[in-house]
Amino acid sequence: MSGTEWGDRDEARAAAEVFRRPLDQLPDPLPVPVLPGPFEVSLRPPSSKSITNRLLVLAALCGGTSTLRRPLLGAVDTRVMLGAIERLGAAVEVTGTGAEEAVHVTGVAGEPRGGVSLHLENAGTAVRFLTAAGALAHGRVTVDGSERMRRRPIGGLVSSLRSMRVAARFLGEYGFPPVQLDPTAETLAGGCVTLDTQASSQFISAILMIGPWTREGIELQLTGDHVKAVRGDDDGAAARDRGDGDLDG
Repeated sequence: MSGTEWGDRDEARAAAEVFRRPLDQLPDPLPVPVLPGPFEVSLRPPSSKSITNRLLVLAALCGGTSTLRRPLLGAVDTRVMLGAIERLGAAVEVTGTGAEEAVHVTGVAGEPRGGVSLHLENAGTAVRFLTAAGALAHGRVTVDGSERMRRRPIGGLVSSLRSMRVAARFLGEYGFPPVQLDPTAETLAGGCVTLDTQASSQFISAILMIGPWTREGIELQLTGDHVKAVRGDDDGAAARDRGDGDLDG
């Protein structure tokens, strides 16, 4: 990437049009225009796979219909998540294109469908978030993934679910997918949950997102040398009754 100084504002504006191209059509090296003076610009950052998948889980667990505007639907993880929440009982409709694209999710009101096996390919966010969401189901849920996913540890998250009295067992190597969940109560207990901060911060996100649908709520205690940042939109407390709402991916 190289910097190029442009003496004319119109010339710089024309050069900046290159950034509207798809990534695979950008030149290499990529000239970056240096504007000659103060400027005013309005930017919309691209949608996030991580945020989109978090919002899809929350929308699927809520009652009523939630609308996600400008989600990132091109990622494999997002495609896998959409199919999985449908299997868990949510209804999904995609409308519009481009900047007007939206996903409308009619959720299960905290009661995912049981008797479901989810093959989540190599989608790490889907495996972690839906392992936790599956603990709310009224019936067995099995979460599995690709051979590569079966080498990614999930033991810390499953231990946290067990502390909430969820019957869970690993069907292969201990601590790794596939994992079989057999919820034993009509409503997940919740309570005090301890997580090591050295583990994936997505474990923390997964537990926070199911908290509003537990009987006792969740008190989350973090152990370890440092606490990783957790996205504020993971706090599902305000989402429990959020049906018929708008969410921005």
